[in-house]
Amino acid sequence: MKIDYADFVKQGHTVHVQFQKEILNFYKNANVKQDSVTEFINKYVYVEYLNDRQVTMSELSELLNETDNTIRKKIKYLIKAGLIQKIRLANDARVYILKPTKVLIRMYEIQASRMLKTLIETSPVLKTFFGSWSKGFYAAYKTTGIPSYFNKYNKEHYDLIAKQMSDGKMEYLETNTRKKLG
Repeated sequence: MKIDYADFVKQGHTVHVQFQKEILNFYKNANVKQDSVTEFINKYVYVEYLNDRQVTMSELSELLNETDNTIRKKIKYLIKAGLIQKIRLANDARVYILKPTKVLIRMYEIQASRMLKTLIETSPVLKTFFGSWSKGFYAAYKTTGIPSYFNKYNKEHYDLIAKQMSDGKMEYLETNTRKKLG
């Protein structure tokens, strides 16, 4: 099998297009306002959480070159959406730390699994190297039944997500939307 750089570029962009299409469908159907700054805040807070680092609103303001009021407004929206939580520091009551909620953590776990499944479906090379390893990864994160980005969801799926986000209960995030048998 000959691997060419053009194949890598094509596969990378194919996966990216599928991912972006899914994100656009999510925002369109789940009635959540799409905003690149709030998306970045979600991802940044999540990654820093994974690295055991604290994120403050001042840090975000400086990082994004935005005013404190703009950051506060976006954080307030994310808190209301149930994606970010604001925790007051015990030793300094003026400082708040931002952390992802269980909903956001689970959404990004599913997103990572779907991305990996899409990459493996796109590339025979990645399938050879990561095909068997990925099964353990999916089992560990309970994402075995979650499809790749090539599989499309219908409007009812996104309506269910929107309802569960507003309730703060993300049952569909356990495995899938089907009722558990037995």
